[in-house]
Amino acid sequence: MSGANSTDETGATRIIVSGEEVPILFDIIVAEKFTGAEYLEARCRAPAGTDVPSPVSNYIGTCKAFLVRRDRTGPDFYDKMDEISRDTGMLALDVFEPWGEFKEELKTDPLKSGTQVWGEELGTMDFLYIEYLLVDKAYRCHGLGQKLVEYIQCEARKKSQEFTTIVWPSTLLSNLKGDLKGKSESDCKDVFQLNRKYSIRYFRRLGFRRIGVTRWFGFSSDRNHPSRQLAAEEDYDPPPN
Repeated sequence: MSGANSTDETGATRIIVSGEEVPILFDIIVAEKFTGAEYLEARCRAPAGTDVPSPVSNYIGTCKAFLVRRDRTGPDFYDKMDEISRDTGMLALDVFEPWGEFKEELKTDPLKSGTQVWGEELGTMDFLYIEYLLVDKAYRCHGLGQKLVEYIQCEARKKSQEFTTIVWPSTLLSNLKGDLKGKSESDCKDVFQLNRKYSIRYFRRLGFRRIGVTRWFGFSSDRNHPSRQLAAEEDYDPPPN
C-alpha cells in the first residue's frame, strides 16, 4: 500500500494508492469551546469520485486536538482540564500539580523522571494535546498521519509561538474490532498491547519522547530542547510486567 507522495501546485498532497495517483486535500476546524483551550481538528480527504478503496465518507484521516492556553487556565487547573475532556483530566493528574506546574517528581526523582529531558517549561508553556489521530487503513503508510499532526501544529503556531505537543499513544478498541473477533481474552490483550507498541513507535518516529515514566509523550516546539536531542532508542521504556 505504500508509495511516494508529492505536493502539486494546488497544495494537494499526491499519493499512490492501488496503482492510482490520488490528490489528498487538507482542511482544519477551529473552535473556542472551552475557557482554557481551543479545539482544533485537521482532516484530509480524497476528492469525490476517486476510484480507490473508499471509507464511509471521503474523509480519510482526522486529527483532533486541544490547544491549552496557560494565560486562561488560572489556579483551578485540574477543574479546567476536566472540563475539556476525560483524557485532559487524566493528563493533568499524571503530569501537573493542581495549580498547573510540572510535577517536581517527574523532573528530579530518580524513579519517576525517566530521561529527565522535561523541565519547568512544561508547567508554564502552552500545550497542544492530541486527543485523536486516525488514517483509514486503505491510505496508511503514505505519511498522512504525520502531515495531519504537522498541519494542526502549524495552525496552533498561529495562536501560540511556543508550546509542547502532548499525546498518549494508544489504540481505540473500536478500531481493533476486526482484529479481535473470535480471539480469547488473552489474545485480545496481546493484540491491544502490540498495537500500543506500534503507536508508541510511530510517535517516537515523529520526535515525541516520554514525559518522565508516565504514559504521556511530548514534542517541544523548541528545536534546541533536550527532548529533541534524544534519540528514539534512548527514550525511557518501563520494565516489562
